[in-house]
Amino acid sequence: MSGISYVFDRNGKFLHAIGAKGNGKGEYADLLDFTCDSGEGLIYILDGKGGKIHSYSISEGEYKKSVDCSNEYVNIKYAQSCLYCYHPSLNIGEAHAARFLLDRIEPSDGKILEQYLTSGYNKGSCHPLMFNGSAFLGTESGTFRLALIFANQVMALDKDGKVYPYLTLNSRNWVSEDDLKEFGFRSDHKSLAVLFSRRKALGMSDFMESEKHILLSYMQGFSRSHILYDKAKECAFVVRRLTDDLLGSKVDFGSMNLQYAGSDGKGVYFFLPPGDIDSMSNQLWNSPPFSRLHVADNAFNGAVFYYEFK
Repeated sequence: MSGISYVFDRNGKFLHAIGAKGNGKGEYADLLDFTCDSGEGLIYILDGKGGKIHSYSISEGEYKKSVDCSNEYVNIKYAQSCLYCYHPSLNIGEAHAARFLLDRIEPSDGKILEQYLTSGYNKGSCHPLMFNGSAFLGTESGTFRLALIFANQVMALDKDGKVYPYLTLNSRNWVSEDDLKEFGFRSDHKSLAVLFSRRKALGMSDFMESEKHILLSYMQGFSRSHILYDKAKECAFVVRRLTDDLLGSKVDFGSMNLQYAGSDGKGVYFFLPPGDIDSMSNQLWNSPPFSRLHVADNAFNGAVFYYEFK
């Protein structure tokens, strides 16, 4: 991630920055991830190079404190008054089968309170690869969903702070630990290409949930598939193309390159990077809601779209 955090109002107006780049007090050198405590109005920023987690006021950007990390975390998530931190290593195999991948820590001092999920949960792998950039799946504030790239389960958090299986995707095509050993998997694109050429399924991401449905995606071969689970009927549907008819035209999400950003339980947020505006202008620029989007100058930093569940 490595950038700086900014705060905007709901109309997209810039309000202020959170901290600054650097190695001094209240600064961070490498922003790896962030998470928010909406109840206390705090944002926690994981500094990869500094090995610290910094906290700031969201409303004012005021620096609060920093705590040292016991492990090299790559993702963090605030839930139930604690920070849950994912820390892979670059090793794989039986020697690391007992290594825990997830810590629950105290935000005030960084003390590890509990550890969860050995590398066996991720088919024996500790690799940090993620299709959606984080082990934590996008959900509304205060909830917790987690899935690693080779795991076929989505994990959740109960009221007692225990991590448990929330959803399991059963498929004979899902990548196995034997597959990873056979392919000699490494943390690179070449190894992924081998898995894709065998049409192995992996990488659950883009998790969205409403009262009636769960929608998530995964990779199989070189294409993405989507699963819609109906909670009332207890059945699932698998589709290869996810068509957005809310724009008034049948457009595939993949061709639009809208990046899933999260859900608040009532709808879904998508981010459109600034570099994709030009490629969309010919086919969608005159259709709502894009017709209401005005790019004023070179400072344009993308757009966020929100769609309500129906």
